[in-house]
Amino acid sequence: MAQYLAELLAKVEGCPPEHEATLKAEVSEVILQVWAHRGHLPVHRYPFQSFDEVFAALTRLEEAYKPWGRLGIFDGTKAPSEHETADIGVLAGACSVDGGAYRVARLAVALAATSATAREAEWIRLGQDVADDEYQRSLRHLRRFARMRAASGTTEDEDWDGEEDPTDDGGVDDDEISVLRDELVSAVDSLVQALNDLKASAVAITPHA
Repeated sequence: MAQYLAELLAKVEGCPPEHEATLKAEVSEVILQVWAHRGHLPVHRYPFQSFDEVFAALTRLEEAYKPWGRLGIFDGTKAPSEHETADIGVLAGACSVDGGAYRVARLAVALAATSATAREAEWIRLGQDVADDEYQRSLRHLRRFARMRAASGTTEDEDWDGEEDPTDDGGVDDDEISVLRDELVSAVDSLVQALNDLKASAVAITPHA
């Protein structure tokens, strides 16, 4: 394909004016095909490689958080309400662990997304006119998600699918990365505390004689 593209480019340089538009259109089509298969290129790092796993994680996190929803414990039956679990220490602890783990996962993905954006900044700039609509939408989706996780006062179930273009923001803000990192560390600490509380609740249960 690369050799064919080189031949086409050579033809464009020496073709008559009346054939130039047709050849340029053919060159553009070949370039788009190469871009679509960039993951199979014989290179150490292909364009947007850093985003692939982040996109997969975003797909997993796309639904708003619902208690017990991630673990699937109550699939097919009604999950206990917050009121029903409040007086049962181990169930309340399980809810805290479930919610804490979800928050940690979201912040970790947001931090990974921001880091990937920094690593792929040049490809984002160069590829914005070549990437397909779905990939452009995913990039906007990713940047908006990362920014909302870094912003204070953002609720967990707030809609984070927007039309914001990540190529127009002048790159990744180091402060944004720092905020996400600190929030992730704090969320991990909270999750550890929730696990310790759950452990204490379990130890406090006295088996019947």
